[in-house]
Amino acid sequence: MSKRIVLLILSGVSLSLCAMSRPGMALGALILAPFYLQILLAKKQPMKYKISQAAAFLIPVLLGGVFILTYNYKRFGSVLDFGQTYQLTVSDIHGNSLSLMSFFPMVIHYFLQLPRTRALFPYFEANFCVIYNYGKYTYLADTIGVFTYPLIPAGMLLMPLTFRRIRSAFSLKKWFIILCFGISLMIAWQDFCLGGAITRYVIDFLPLLVILSVLVLLSAVDIDHGSKTKNRICAIIFAGSLFISFLLTIGVRDSILMKYHSEIYEAVENMIVFWK
Repeated sequence: MSKRIVLLILSGVSLSLCAMSRPGMALGALILAPFYLQILLAKKQPMKYKISQAAAFLIPVLLGGVFILTYNYKRFGSVLDFGQTYQLTVSDIHGNSLSLMSFFPMVIHYFLQLPRTRALFPYFEANFCVIYNYGKYTYLADTIGVFTYPLIPAGMLLMPLTFRRIRSAFSLKKWFIILCFGISLMIAWQDFCLGGAITRYVIDFLPLLVILSVLVLLSAVDIDHGSKTKNRICAIIFAGSLFISFLLTIGVRDSILMKYHSEIYEAVENMIVFWK
């Protein structure tokens, strides 16, 4: 029990720290709601146990929330201003607002936009794309859609199969997957409406989709009783996603690796492009 309380305290502190740096990304903590509800609604556990578990998480979150709101008010003059007032960028972000019209462009840029090719290793990089149908000024920069990684489209396509295998409507696993998908869309839509399209906004919800896809693929393949062919396909999807992520990371223009450790970049190129 003491170990669980320590972990819950650390979870609350982590959520507060995340809210300080990227408030939108902190919404991802909602995927854990079913598990906390299970603790609170467990009939076999005494009330003292439930209160201690809830307090271990909520007290750090509440203290962190009070600190963040106080800090915002003292520095920026408003509890809900996280520094937007003093942000120097290409547009006035105060004019940005949530709009359903931005949902379709968000799907294009954050999910379907593929990398572009380049002449140098690793031969592809983040892409710049304009669809000319935003209805307002929208900040756009080089972006990589999550469907670039095979793991994500495979996981989303196999979600219906996983749900058919989970017959219980109250399954924690089922609701966890649903929340991962729904909250990912919520964060993506919010980021696109209020910020625009750039790779770092994609990273706000990419971890949730990775968790979703891993759970779905492992459930769909059923490693213990599945065929070797399915297991191999699953392994290829995982390995391919890691490899693409690695290449995109080392291929970022003006990255620290290319600037200060070019010898590592060249070593990786020679290892992969073995036919030179």
